[in-house]
Amino acid sequence: MFQRVVVTCLSVAVSIAIPEFSQLMAFLGSFSAFLICIIGPISAKIAMERKCGVFDGLVVVVAVVMAVWGTVAAFLGE
Repeated sequence: MFQRVVVTCLSVAVSIAIPEFSQLMAFLGSFSAFLICIIGPISAKIAMERKCGVFDGLVVVVAVVMAVWGTVAAFLGE
C-alpha cells in the first residue's frame, strides 16, 4: 500500500515539474503497450514456428500501424 502511494505521488510530482511528462506517458502507453502485448508475443510465435501465417502477419502489421499512429498522435496532440 505504501508503495502505491509513493509511486502515485512521484508521478504527480514529475508531471508538475516536467511539462512534457504527459507526452512521455502517452508514448509509453501507445508504443510500448503494442510492442509488449501484441507485436512481441506474435513475433516470438513466428520465430519459434519458423513460419508466418496470414492472420499473424496481418495482426503484426495492424499493430505496428496502430503503434506508430498512437505515438505520432501523442507527440502532435499537445
